[in-house]
Order: sequence, then structure tokens, then C-alpha cells
Amino acid sequence: MSEQAPAAHEQIALTGLRDIALAEPVAWRPATAGWYVLFAVVSAAIARGLWLAWRRWRARAYRRTALAELSALEWQLTSPADRARAIGRINALVKRVRLSAAPRSRVASLSGAAWLSDLDTTWSGGRFSTGPGRLLADVPYRNADATPQVSEPDLRALTALVREWIRGHRA
Repeated sequence: MSEQAPAAHEQIALTGLRDIALAEPVAWRPATAGWYVLFAVVSAAIARGLWLAWRRWRARAYRRTALAELSALEWQLTSPADRARAIGRINALVKRVRLSAAPRSRVASLSGAAWLSDLDTTWSGGRFSTGPGRLLADVPYRNADATPQVSEPDLRALTALVREWIRGHRA
């Protein structure tokens, strides 16, 4: 088929057409005040959440410091001559951590079974009085000849218990 010129009635139909009407571009600024209120409320909620997270991070700084100190004390447990002193320092570390979360009048005077019982009440594990935590109340007060009898697994269990307690204890 050959191309022919458009018929006369087709030319008349095309002459009455207009260009496509384009819509106005959408404004980036909201048109109603409700969006400004919503933006303000969401911004305030985000700012408050960040502020609370920052306060919580600062309030738990003692935990990070205590965990770093516990890691520094772990190497002393490998030497049999330093074990009693290291366990005594771990006990003092636990006492300082507990004092940071509880009134001094209630915690400072605790020792022995009462101290271990108090630690059990602040953590759901309950392994201070009956588990490896009993070394905290016992070993620092033994004579030096009895201290090397503490086994390596007991020492590892003690440091793991103290680390878990520091991370998860509650006031």
C-alpha cells in the first residue's frame, strides 16, 4: 500500500486539538499547618529519644569501666602467687560496682554470706552464694598456702560470673 495524503476530514479534526495541559508542579512546602505540627512533634520525640539514650549511656559508664578493670585483673589470676590478691581485687571491684547502684549505708558493711546473698538479690543468676561466686567471700581470707588449690576452671567461672553480673545487675 502506498501512503496517501490524509483525507480532508482528518485534517479538520487535527486542527482543533490543543496542547496537553500540564499540572502545576507539587510544592515541597506543606500547604496546611497540621504538617508543621506533625513535623514538630516527630522532631521533639526524636530529640527526646536521643537525649534519653545519651543519659542512659552516661549512667552505665561505671559498667564499662568495671568491665575494663576486670579484664585487666584476669591476667593476675594465672599466677598462683597472685591469685588471692587478684580475687580480693575482684571482690573490691564488685563492691565498688554495687556501691554505685545502691545506698552506701546498706552495702558498705556487708561481708561473707550476707554479701553474697545481697549480690544474689541483684541478679537473677543466684550463683554467688552457691556457685563460683562464693570464692569472693572465701579465698581472699585464706592463708597463702591454701590459695593455689583453687582450680583454673573455678577461676574462669568466677570471672565469667562477675562479668555477667556487671553487665546485668539491677539496683
